[in-house]
Amino acid sequence: MRLKTVEVKRFRSIMDAKVEFYKDQPVVICGQNNIGKTNFLLALNLFFNHWYDDSTFEPSRDIPDHIKNGSGGKTNNTEISCTFESDGVVIFEAKAKFNNDCSITYYKREFFEGEWDDFEQIDDLKFYELVSDFEFILIKSNNVDIPKMISKILGDVLL
Repeated sequence: MRLKTVEVKRFRSIMDAKVEFYKDQPVVICGQNNIGKTNFLLALNLFFNHWYDDSTFEPSRDIPDHIKNGSGGKTNNTEISCTFESDGVVIFEAKAKFNNDCSITYYKREFFEGEWDDFEQIDDLKFYELVSDFEFILIKSNNVDIPKMISKILGDVLL
């Protein structure tokens, strides 16, 4: 199973961004300063690692300012969804909604015979089971000796 797409809505500077990953091609995230590259990576970290680190989501920091200070409504929560495929066939999409009150709501839908099912709400254990095979490691690297850090993390694994 592999990650096919990631969609991020209403997270920091990102209102709606969707990235598709292609098999056997590198993923390169590049662009001008202050357009959301780091925020996209932080969103991936939030999706895959929020149960390991309570500090990955803070509404006052992570919900865009004009939404947080605006009228609110049903569409003011951060949403991150990932589509997964196996053997080149899309099989399901998992979505996490990070709410203003710091609660999290999880959803899943399946792709079968060319059609998407409706999203169904699932519990946190089911969501964890869906995405736990993936490891996303975010290393913030301001003024860091990257080769030394990687060597320290991976040790003899690379040799």
